[in-house]
Amino acid sequence: MKSRLIAVLKSNVINSILAATVASLALSGCGRTMKPARLDTVEVPQTPIKSQYRIGFCWSYGTIGFLETLMIKKTGQTMDFSEEALGFYRMAEELKALSRKFPASELADVDMVSKKVFEGLQGWDMTFNPAYNPGMPVRNSMQLVQDYGVVPESAWSYKFKTDEQIDKFSATVFAGFASLMTQRGQGNITQDMVFDLLASPDAFGSRPPTEFDYTSPAGDTAKISAKDFVSNVIGFTPDDYTYLIPDQTIGYDQIVKATKLTLARGINVPLSYAIYDGAINQWDASHSARDLDPANLKLDGGHLVLITDFVNKGGRPGAVANDVLQTELAKPSSELDFVVIKNSWDTRPQSPVLRLPGYYTMDQSYISLLSKKQTDITVVVPRDIAFAVRYGN
Repeated sequence: MKSRLIAVLKSNVINSILAATVASLALSGCGRTMKPARLDTVEVPQTPIKSQYRIGFCWSYGTIGFLETLMIKKTGQTMDFSEEALGFYRMAEELKALSRKFPASELADVDMVSKKVFEGLQGWDMTFNPAYNPGMPVRNSMQLVQDYGVVPESAWSYKFKTDEQIDKFSATVFAGFASLMTQRGQGNITQDMVFDLLASPDAFGSRPPTEFDYTSPAGDTAKISAKDFVSNVIGFTPDDYTYLIPDQTIGYDQIVKATKLTLARGINVPLSYAIYDGAINQWDASHSARDLDPANLKLDGGHLVLITDFVNKGGRPGAVANDVLQTELAKPSSELDFVVIKNSWDTRPQSPVLRLPGYYTMDQSYISLLSKKQTDITVVVPRDIAFAVRYGN
C-alpha cells in the first residue's frame, strides 16, 4: 500500500503545493492515535466522538465534526450528521471522474479499477477529479457539503464495522464500475448510473435522501433540503474558510497564531498532518519530537483530525476566564505546550486520565517539525484570520 502511495506522491498529478497537501492528508487509510489528555483553555462545544473504523473517511469525520460544532454555535442544537453520506457523494464524484479520464480498456475488471484508485475506493482519493483537485481534501469536502448538503444519521446512515464488510463493499463497487465502463465506454457514464451503483444492495444499499424533516429550536417541524439546511440553518459556506500550509511566508508561528484565534472564536480547526515512520514511536515514548531530524524521516501515512483546544506551558485544567484567555492568546508560539485533537480513528480511552474517548494531544514540537518539512501540515481557518496572520495584522 505504501509503495503505491509513494508512487502517487511522485506522479505528475501532484504538481503543486496544494496537491501535495492532498497526498499528505490522504495517506495510509487515515490514522494513528495520539497520547490522551483533557485540558481546556477555550470552550468549544463538541459532539460525541465517532469511529471511522478502517475506512479512509478521516476527512469526512473531521468535516462533519466541524459542521456539528457550527450547528451548536449557530442554533444551540446538537445534531448527529452522517459522515458516510458525504462519503457516498465523494465516491460518486471520483468514479465519474475516472470514467471521463480513462478508456474502458483500462477499467475493464476489478483489479484495474482498484489500481486506478490506488489505495482502493476509500473515499479520499479524488485524484482524477478536476472539479476538486488540486486542493486539500477537507476543503474539497466543504465544497461537497455545499453541493450536496448534509443529512442527520437518523435520516440516513451506513457504518463500516468489519474488514469483511469493507472488502465486500469495494469488490461490489469495483466490479459494477468495470461493468459500466465495458458497457458504456469512456465519457458515457452518467451521474445517476454511479449513484445507482453506490446505492446497490451490496454497497451502501440506498442513496442519502436529498431532504429530511427538521425541527427548529422553536419546535417547528418542516421538510428541508439537505443543501438548504447547510446554507440556511447552519449558515455555512466554504468560501468563508481557507487553509494555511507552511511555505516561504507561512511557518510554525503563523500556524499556531491562526489556530489559537480560530479556537477563541469558538470554531474547531481541521488539521491534516503527515505521519513519519519512527517519529511517532519515538514521540509516543518521549512525548517530544525535539530530537528528530526532519531530513531523515520516512513518510508513513497521514491523517485528519479536529483541533478543539490549545494549552500553553503552565496551562491548567478547565476553561479560563476571558482576561486569562486574552493573555494566553497573546503569548508567542514558543509558549504553546500542545493542542487537543478530536480523533475518529480510535474511540477507546487510552489512559485513566482521559475522560472523553477519542481526545488526544499533539505536542508542539511535532507541529513545529511538520511545519519545517512544509506541505506536511495544514490547518483550515476562517478566511479573515488567515489573511490577518499571513499579512501580519
